[in-house]
Amino acid sequence: MCGLVCAAVAAVLTVAVTVDAAETWTEVRSPNFRVITNGNARQGREVAASFERLTAVLQQVAKISTRTDVPLTIIAIQHGKQLRTLIDSDREDLGGLFAAGPDANLVLVRLDFDRDLRYQIAWHEYMHVLVHQTIGAAPVWLNEGLAEMYSQARLDTDDVLLGMPADYHLAALQERSLLSLERLLAVDHGSPEYTEDNRATTFYAQSWALTHFLVLGDNGAHRPRLMALLEALDAGATPADATRRALGDVAAFDRQFRAYIGRFQFPALKARVPLSDAAKGAPARPLSPAEVLALKATVAAMVGDGATGTTLAAEAVAADRTLGEAWMAQARAARRAGDLDATERALAQAVSVGSSDPLAHFGWAELRMRAPDAPLAEVSAALERALALKPDLARALSLLGVVRAAQDGNTTRGVSLITQAITLEPGNARHYLMLAQLAANARDAASTDAALARADRVAQGPDEKRQVAAVRQQLRPTP
Repeated sequence: MCGLVCAAVAAVLTVAVTVDAAETWTEVRSPNFRVITNGNARQGREVAASFERLTAVLQQVAKISTRTDVPLTIIAIQHGKQLRTLIDSDREDLGGLFAAGPDANLVLVRLDFDRDLRYQIAWHEYMHVLVHQTIGAAPVWLNEGLAEMYSQARLDTDDVLLGMPADYHLAALQERSLLSLERLLAVDHGSPEYTEDNRATTFYAQSWALTHFLVLGDNGAHRPRLMALLEALDAGATPADATRRALGDVAAFDRQFRAYIGRFQFPALKARVPLSDAAKGAPARPLSPAEVLALKATVAAMVGDGATGTTLAAEAVAADRTLGEAWMAQARAARRAGDLDATERALAQAVSVGSSDPLAHFGWAELRMRAPDAPLAEVSAALERALALKPDLARALSLLGVVRAAQDGNTTRGVSLITQAITLEPGNARHYLMLAQLAANARDAASTDAALARADRVAQGPDEKRQVAAVRQQLRPTP
């Protein structure tokens, strides 16, 4: 245990502390969000209020669940130069960015950026988090269309407007050659229409327009098709199959869609959602120097230079060895470096100092399960502690189901816990993989295959697809 920690302490003895004495960072906590800013508390509360407002609209108007396993931390930075320094980037046009990790979701925004654009970037990425957990592998056009639609929301008064077009989308729809509907529906994360900036402009505009058509077009006449698509995805259909099943005759639908774009009249939905004081008077406090180091280490580990993250995390630990967030930052830096043993040791330290982060306890338990002789009683206790801190932590429920089944052989009890996790996160492939494991242990081939098929359908991106394939080969090996 001492090897990594002692080396880190020795290293910082010869390195100057990175926090400028004049540098002040403030934390603001609203009911649903944590904002950290190098501006003032008023600015932090304004940022928190914008996200609380969007959350209220999503819940009340769109009926979208905003529950997440991994909390969203918004880092609001005063100037572009400070943002570029923080993430080690030379992009002067960068207005903000989003980074997702197993135990942290970060949104970075610039306070000196145009206010509307600042929140459009942040809200767009926040929508991706919510779509992933509720739908899973949504078609790329729908994922981006929903994100674009809600990022353009006008929320400054009691009467909110949803579906307002962005000028740059209108320009693209007027001036560029449109993709065929077949091609639009087929775009994935590796397609040039998605990865190449010039072509992506058209794809994003058409994705927004198609989502707008399904949600608001012709007085909502096409909304049943969108609901049919979502129901098909929920039932386990692939994104391609669900889309075609919901749209019916694609050629006929394409003609309707192009006529809609051609009319160039995009109605907005007006809804009454009274302004609230959710972030007014939200508690604010200055961060300690160790907390600032931990923050910078986390940002570097997730979106900047990994080596810098490792150095800053070591400095944070040296500055305050009792700070759980310092050990969490060290765990993130170790994970970025691909060192899972060091990640586990850092998480163990976070747990030992009494971290109030449920993901510290879950993360340690998950990594302990790598060992063939994993201490199930200790793992179970850690998961129960995570759930005491956050009762709806879906990933802890899912893993606890596997652990409990291994402890007492009660597969039914384990399945019940995993089913609770699936109810919370129907779009998360990991829960179906856990379910497949229990079914395989019970020698239930049909249930194993069904869970693996569902995991494959909701898996997003090549990494999740590879994980599903690896588990499938393990549980249902092919000759």
